[in-house]
Amino acid sequence: TRLLPLIKGTLSQGCVEDMNDNGLAGLCDLTGLGYKEPMLVGSTNLVGTKLKLSMVLEQFQPVGVDLVALCVNDIAARGAEPLFVMANFAAPKLDAQQAYSVNEGIASACREAGCALLGSKTAEMPGVFNPAGFDISGAVVGIIERGAALPQLDRMVAGDVIIGLPSS
Repeated sequence: TRLLPLIKGTLSQGCVEDMNDNGLAGLCDLTGLGYKEPMLVGSTNLVGTKLKLSMVLEQFQPVGVDLVALCVNDIAARGAEPLFVMANFAAPKLDAQQAYSVNEGIASACREAGCALLGSKTAEMPGVFNPAGFDISGAVVGIIERGAALPQLDRMVAGDVIIGLPSS
């Protein structure tokens, strides 16, 4: 498929290249990642109303980036390292270039986050969306050592400092 080079370009440690199913489901081998007691951490997200802006500006790559950022930030807040992302693009009628552009953004953000894009599905859903609309969703799976999940409330004490970083 056209997405195969995007998927292959994001493969990271533990993520296995197995495109026998055309990128619909991915494999990840946890044995070589160096965790003694690994726990998986998952999250799912939608981009939401930013899609409207994307459609008005006809710029679709940024919403793919945003989707990954939303997912990865959720598990980073728990202290987890992202392993892989799975995505879904749904529209009343598939616009291949639009879907590809969204997936370019997803793949770019996966590379930046150090995780793999293991699959991305598309679905035509006539009558569900506005004729010019679409929706994207994503899920991330990360890994953390047992006992390291944040927040660790038992370690927090009065006077601790919280550091906030600006969003890009």
